[in-house]
Amino acid sequence: MVAREPRAWRPERDAPRRAGVSAFGFGGTNVHVVLEQAPGAVPAVPSTSRQADDSLFLLTAGSDTLLAQYADRLADVLGGPTSPTLADVAYTLASRTRLRARAVVAAATHTQLTRQLGELATAVRDGTEVPSGMWVRCQGSRPRELGGSPPPDAARLLDAERPPEPAAGRLVNLPPSPVETTTHWALGETGHSKAPDGSVTTRLLAAIARVSEYPPDVLGLDQTLVGDLGFDSLLVEELAEQLAEVWPGLPPLTHELLRRGATVREIADSITPGAHDPVPRSVPRSVPRPTPPPPVESDEPAAVADQLAALGLPSPYFAVHDELNGATTVVDGVRLTNFSGYDYLGLAHDPVVTTAAKEAIDRYGTSVSASRAASGERPVHGLLEEALARHLDAERALVLIGGHPTNVSVLGHLLGPGDLIVHDAFAHNSIVQGAQLSGARRRIFPHNDLAALDRILAEHRTSHGRVVVAVEGVYSMDGDLADLPALIELRHRHDVMLYLDEAHSVGVLGATGAGAVEHWGVPPDAVDIRMGTLSKALASCGGYVAGSEALVTHLRHTTPGFIYSVGIPPSTAAAALAALGRLRQDPGLAATARARAARFRELAVKAGLNTGLSADGSCVVPVITGDAATALRLADGMRRRGVNAQPFIPPAVENHQSRLRFFVTAQHSERDIAGTVRALTAELALIRRAFSP
Repeated sequence: MVAREPRAWRPERDAPRRAGVSAFGFGGTNVHVVLEQAPGAVPAVPSTSRQADDSLFLLTAGSDTLLAQYADRLADVLGGPTSPTLADVAYTLASRTRLRARAVVAAATHTQLTRQLGELATAVRDGTEVPSGMWVRCQGSRPRELGGSPPPDAARLLDAERPPEPAAGRLVNLPPSPVETTTHWALGETGHSKAPDGSVTTRLLAAIARVSEYPPDVLGLDQTLVGDLGFDSLLVEELAEQLAEVWPGLPPLTHELLRRGATVREIADSITPGAHDPVPRSVPRSVPRPTPPPPVESDEPAAVADQLAALGLPSPYFAVHDELNGATTVVDGVRLTNFSGYDYLGLAHDPVVTTAAKEAIDRYGTSVSASRAASGERPVHGLLEEALARHLDAERALVLIGGHPTNVSVLGHLLGPGDLIVHDAFAHNSIVQGAQLSGARRRIFPHNDLAALDRILAEHRTSHGRVVVAVEGVYSMDGDLADLPALIELRHRHDVMLYLDEAHSVGVLGATGAGAVEHWGVPPDAVDIRMGTLSKALASCGGYVAGSEALVTHLRHTTPGFIYSVGIPPSTAAAALAALGRLRQDPGLAATARARAARFRELAVKAGLNTGLSADGSCVVPVITGDAATALRLADGMRRRGVNAQPFIPPAVENHQSRLRFFVTAQHSERDIAGTVRALTAELALIRRAFSP
């Protein structure tokens, strides 16, 4: 294991200290050296003290059981390849609200911390003594302390009822401290439906409870929305909407308030009771109506512009491409090897496809000029839907105007109040927007954590009507796959509907490019709704859903985004139909795309680049840089080296997960791939030498 930071050469119990070094050179030359401390010089390991170079990490939870679970979860998160620095982890944990069960762990390295967390979880769960370097204050039926008497600095962390001013660091994304057991408040449950009284604090807590599903009685004024209650940016937006309904004219919560980890108390203090009293349902004529809120403004574009200006870099966004967006492209007159387009099979400029589009324009014009339910139906629409259903082995398919609107409109229409949607934490924005539009309750499970999904469904299935689990066949930002067989097993166990977004899997996964269902070899009818786009492997524009005859017929006649929207242009439908025909004639196109992506991943990993979760079969390969500045500098440097790859920085990705994303297609050559990996390695090394502290 390669150390990511300096670490002390520390003894294990009753054993000499050892260290190893291996060096590998070109042509097979290698050297291995192992150093061991001289006999008789092994220092004793203190039982309850800590080393001077240790950092202290505070864990806090609502109960002993939750403390053990939280230690396990943190160990999983911090054991990953891109975990934040120890200083930032300690800072974030120390900034959180103190709950009843507490533990302090001393560690100097990521490896030591993850090991300590695992041992802590076992000790608390079993009620046994903890190893040295950790101190626990349990709050079960028998309040007790484990780990002996803590040193003064650890004792201060354990004893403080409010977070002290932590040492230097910055807030990073970590799992929220578990406030209480998995009993959450759903609207309408007995004992939690009482209308709040008129106080600002009570109304605010009620709004937070509605959004988060925490019972109001476990919420406190000193809890932070993000760190303690696990709010993401979308939940914050949802809370802002709730508050605007209670206090019309109230400005939205500012990004600054959230960035500094706002507490419930700070938010309550920002609301002036006299100026923002709830407006009565019947407003007398003599009372002026509230002033309409100002137009929606966002500081995100300005923040990105400021960051680019501070780095002295041009914007990498909205670049104008002068030619086809294929394996190469032309920007500002310069030809670049291009990894920013998802024409996976290279069919967007295939002569068969472009000819079909041109002929459709000649016959039907550039637009159908109506919804398909009115006078916008053309023969090519039905032919495309029939071809999609055959290719996916589904009973029927329905084509809509775009991929994003398909998710928004179908989910927003299919679900409603009293229903529940549970989606992966990495689900596409369109899934989240559709869930919000529906009015259904929304729960999020950690990325690909099907054990967590199982627990959520076991707890909430019976209290909701229709329940949908939404996942992606290939996740568009990380390039890993949903475990479809395991998800289908949960579908049967809990009697829920499975919604599969195949935007990046159809045309790529499976022997014939039929997507995740074919890749995993599962029955097609085991997935209730299969959604996909026409803009990627199918070289066109639009979205579709496929499923049973009854379901698609219902959606065809009732979905607002279909009934009230113009039909896709005939040229667009004809291009997708022709691309699908080319794929069925030559399924080797999908295999070629997968092989090219596998080669990119192989060379990148060998070069020491961090490709994150990207998995075999996927054509999405991220190269994770960690911080946003490095990602922006790398994208600019690669452009100057003749490669176009788009950077993704917060809020599009989590902190410390900034990256360049590479879409690898069937048209990329070995030279394109090998040259790009060499350029990445060289440019990243140059940046790190120049800008590392």
